[in-house]
Amino acid sequence: CKGMITVLKDFDERPGHKGKVMAVRPSMRKFEVDDDNDACVAVRDWSRFLDYHLNHQIIILMLTQGVGEKVFLDLLDAMLLPIKNALTKRSDAMELIRKSLQRSNPVVTMLCSLLRVGFSVREPFIQECLRVIRRHLTWQLSEKAHIFVEKGANLFGISDETGSLQDGE
Repeated sequence: CKGMITVLKDFDERPGHKGKVMAVRPSMRKFEVDDDNDACVAVRDWSRFLDYHLNHQIIILMLTQGVGEKVFLDLLDAMLLPIKNALTKRSDAMELIRKSLQRSNPVVTMLCSLLRVGFSVREPFIQECLRVIRRHLTWQLSEKAHIFVEKGANLFGISDETGSLQDGE
């Protein structure tokens, strides 16, 4: 099965659910298993706070919902400062790397390690890596509005089957 999992406080009290742990709609079934004892639940992802990047579509959506342009311009300014100073200041180089690239990337891990142990941003290899990162990040900002948001959230939504949520929640 594939779908969202949610907790219903009165699940066991609903007609037809006595003794069941989970209910599955027919539309959630993607394949059959021979024995229900072979079935298991794998959680692919969950709602959580994380570093996030905006894009054109999300920005347009937020603008139509009343978020002011100044919010996006301030976020953009906060991204441009480390881009500008990354080749001269270690702290801005670290910030540039943190805001622009995935930490699982081995080059990012190596660059962060080199900078943390004291290598200078003026080291030729580090300078060239930072230039490549700056070019890539500048392209992402100009072409995709790929703007970093420090305190973002990855949220999932489902229908309010219990009717307990108010409008806007």
